[in-house]
Amino acid sequence: GTASGQNCDGFPCQKSPQQVKVLGAGVVQVAANRDDGCSEVHTCARKADGTLWCWGSNEKGQLGDGTTKGQDCNGWPCKPSPQQVPALGTSVVEVSAGEGHTCARTGSQKLWCWGNNAGGQLGSGTVLPELSPVPVTALGASVVEVSAGYNHTCARKGDGTLWCWGSNGSGQLGDGTTKGQDCSGWCNALPVQVTALGTAVVEVSAGYNHTCARKQSGTVWCWGKNQLGQLGDGTTIDRPTPVQAHLTCQ
Repeated sequence: GTASGQNCDGFPCQKSPQQVKVLGAGVVQVAANRDDGCSEVHTCARKADGTLWCWGSNEKGQLGDGTTKGQDCNGWPCKPSPQQVPALGTSVVEVSAGEGHTCARTGSQKLWCWGNNAGGQLGSGTVLPELSPVPVTALGASVVEVSAGYNHTCARKGDGTLWCWGSNGSGQLGDGTTKGQDCSGWCNALPVQVTALGTAVVEVSAGYNHTCARKQSGTVWCWGKNQLGQLGDGTTIDRPTPVQAHLTCQ
């Protein structure tokens, strides 16, 4: 409920856990993002009644309340108390917080995204920001998992296929390229299938500029930025196509 706290290197912070009292005891999932510049940091929580609540920075409309407004938090608009995402009602079954954008899956297996869209990460077919949830219509009503990364998003469908969209400058969409149809050629504003993984995907996680997925076989495959060896393939070479991570027992 505040944007104040102790002084931590010039920023207000709380050094002990603070309960989000507004949400009570009904929270069943939480999703938080990170941002180097602090202007896009936000958090969302899903309650057992299917409602979705978000708080923090609202500069990109990532709180989903139809605005980019809030109180002044070190020069950025923020809302330090949870705000319900009214457009989704009581239908939310999963939420993922990205870098200035948010995506949520509803009980009908439809996917909705909102907030920053400069890299096409909302999957709406445009690069225009959205202050309220818009459907990712290209995926239909078959989404069973979603993961929002920095400026890209991935979703797993019920048939085991994996689809990604947004920024592709490091190959994080997994389509074998570092290009796209939009954003002057470096992003895709509509989902593209990660065809190399076929229909065997059972879990996905989107990172900063890379993505990893687990297959039915128990193997892990990663692609995208690999500067710090985050793909687990034993190299530091960027990979626009999934490569298997070298997982061994120690």
